[in-house]
Amino acid sequence: MKKSLSVFLILSLLLSTILIPAQLQAEEKEEEINNTITCEWQDNNKTLVLKGKGRLADSEWVNKVKVWYPTLEKLVISEGITSIGTGYVNEFISEKIKSLVFPEGLQVLESGVLFSCEKNIQNIKLPSTLKRIENGAITVAEGLMSLKIPDSVTYIGEDNFTYCPYLKKLTLPKSLKECKTTMVQCPALKTVVNRSSLSIPLDNCKKRKTWYVDGKKKSKVPAGETAKSKGKKYKIKYDLKGGKAKCKLPKTYRYGSDLKLPMKKIFKKGYYLLAWRIEEFENSHYPYHSSIGVSTHGTVKPSPIWIKYKVKNVKGKKIKISVEGHKKVSAAGFITRYATKKDMSNAKYCPSDGFGNDLTWGRKTSKYTLKGLKKGKKYYIQIAARYSEDIGPWCGKRCVKVKK
Repeated sequence: MKKSLSVFLILSLLLSTILIPAQLQAEEKEEEINNTITCEWQDNNKTLVLKGKGRLADSEWVNKVKVWYPTLEKLVISEGITSIGTGYVNEFISEKIKSLVFPEGLQVLESGVLFSCEKNIQNIKLPSTLKRIENGAITVAEGLMSLKIPDSVTYIGEDNFTYCPYLKKLTLPKSLKECKTTMVQCPALKTVVNRSSLSIPLDNCKKRKTWYVDGKKKSKVPAGETAKSKGKKYKIKYDLKGGKAKCKLPKTYRYGSDLKLPMKKIFKKGYYLLAWRIEEFENSHYPYHSSIGVSTHGTVKPSPIWIKYKVKNVKGKKIKISVEGHKKVSAAGFITRYATKKDMSNAKYCPSDGFGNDLTWGRKTSKYTLKGLKKGKKYYIQIAARYSEDIGPWCGKRCVKVKK
């Protein structure tokens, strides 16, 4: 009897060590899925509103958004949400999104909430109830240009505001008690306003820029002070490839400044300026540029990309377009757009979409025929190079009057 009881107790203990953790894991998983969350599309599918209570869980209920619209421009997280989980907001970022609204009552931004937001969000307004910004909550936010941390925040974890290439101004809160971030790899960051009682380290981007407080060089911004940076100056050397500039070309640029190269008053007889090729970017995904980026350093050597294309009236109220020597410029060929308004605001595309949805990328197309035009009407025409699954800048504007 005693032996049977001992065996029973041992089995019970073993089962409890197996079943109890499994039950706890199930309960934890149950907590992770917030069943109060709902979503609603508004404003002709331009705005997505998320509603609920408590923690916005990590992507597990994303399937509740049954239909996704490429028209999404604004994401609104409503009041009731107190914490946003890891990597959450990225699930909703689209190419066109411009606005992100956090709710009053939000207290915690967890790790990776705004990680790798490579879109159009330039400014984010954080609520006055926010208390903690956890490790890496806001990082690799490529569109972010300005950020003010509300005075309610007492803790900022590691790896925040890092790899934000266009972040220009950062304002830290009065109530900040602990700040672990070092704000590395933010080349455009020019102003740090420190309203806290802490001394905050400043990153010099591998000695490519210098920080100043009241005109004196500093490696930290003291409590209650403002630091401003100045990027190192580098040279620009041009090779115009047989062309001429009838404007003043910039000869230097500063690290951290986005310098746009001129697209007008650069001429070569019989050619149009498509874009600039910068030698240092040759191995990048897209080697055609119209500016020197904020993270560029060292001497750069821009050269113009010249193209020649023909526009011809043909019978049947059509216009034929052909690009010469396109293989030297774009392996995927060209597309065209045409409009009756000079600003191209009512442009149509050939192919009809113009943004890749109906293009056969294996086709190296450089010839198009515009159809269905009106006799005696003026049309403005531009072309753009295709690369990968996108298009380059529009160039070579021509005005043609349909004669036949």
